[in-house]
Amino acid sequence: MQETLVALRNILNIKRGRDGSITVGPVDSDIPIVLPDNSLSRDIQELASVGKTFDYAEFVAHSYYVECHELYESSNANYDFVSGSMPLFGLIGTIIGLIAMFDSLGADVTVESLSPQLALALKTTLYGAIFSSIYRIIGVRFERRMVDLDYDYDTFCSALQVIVENKNTIEVR
Repeated sequence: MQETLVALRNILNIKRGRDGSITVGPVDSDIPIVLPDNSLSRDIQELASVGKTFDYAEFVAHSYYVECHELYESSNANYDFVSGSMPLFGLIGTIIGLIAMFDSLGADVTVESLSPQLALALKTTLYGAIFSSIYRIIGVRFERRMVDLDYDYDTFCSALQVIVENKNTIEVR
């Protein structure tokens, strides 16, 4: 959806104002609109060549929007789950390291004998925190992408409305 939207923005001179309004530059109906070769572009080409109404074009746009939104939401949920699970794995490693350390306690305890278990406990906590942070950052990117998708949908519908009203021909390359 992104590469098609970028092509439409460039060809139709679509701009979003500070107030959220969408403006479309002057577009001649004689000029063919060239879009990248993908399923969305082929669907736009089909609806333009058959002469479908804007309501149908909006339905097509909405179906792609829903598909993208579900993909982003699913990915976000998976990354969120993993980022929440990583500290638990770190805690489990910490407990295992501490149990091993307490098992080795006795009369002849030295720092050298306790160091490996303490290191294991601290490393697993660190790894859990690091991986949790990484997965959380990736998950936030998907959350942001879902917000951007709403803006893209509005822009895309405006582009489709211009194409339908002007009866532009669509070329897919």
